[in-house]
Amino acid sequence: MTNKEEAFPFVRIFGAFSYLILTITSLTMNILLALILLKGWKQFRKNVFYRIVWQLIFADLFAQIVQLFVAVPTTFVGQKWGYYASTYLPAAMLLAYFAIYIRVRYFVNTNLFQMSSIEKERKKREKSVLLQAFLICGFLELQDLAFIYIPKIPVEGQWSYLLTFTINWSGILLNSMSPIILFNFNKEIAEGLKKLIGDNILQRFSSVTHVHSIQQTSMQSAQH
Repeated sequence: MTNKEEAFPFVRIFGAFSYLILTITSLTMNILLALILLKGWKQFRKNVFYRIVWQLIFADLFAQIVQLFVAVPTTFVGQKWGYYASTYLPAAMLLAYFAIYIRVRYFVNTNLFQMSSIEKERKKREKSVLLQAFLICGFLELQDLAFIYIPKIPVEGQWSYLLTFTINWSGILLNSMSPIILFNFNKEIAEGLKKLIGDNILQRFSSVTHVHSIQQTSMQSAQH
């Protein structure tokens, strides 16, 4: 992939705005996930997995802040920037989570009749957590592979910038994987999200109703 010619203005604007929209979306999802963990920390702190999730949230937030204050403005003005991430660590994490998941899965299947209902529920929850961790690591590895191999695609001219955008889009998507996976596959987090959004909507609706009733009361008093 070669970028011998300067990007056209509409190409730069398209790239900058696409980064901006995706980054704001990713920041919003990570902030929502952080708020859910804060509200239910008494429940979540018992599981070490959620401490790892906290680390992922902080890493994702810092990465998106860099996108917001570096990638977006530099793309808009036409300057080049880049970064590199190692593929070895996510691959090792992926294999480790896969091995643990297989072990737990077969252990649960072979000894299910010996477990109490509480123990069965705990094992199901552990399997779900391992699956979520496996998915997060899998997407991490895919993004790193994309960073390595997409630049090798032989295109020139303005199309080469589309490949650059694709690499950066995959990076932003990677930083969004933790909340996306947890919102969809984690029952506790999904319930926390519904409650958080529902409480905010209910609070705003109550505030609007309260203000409206005050206005009606004031108008009736003025008429009398």
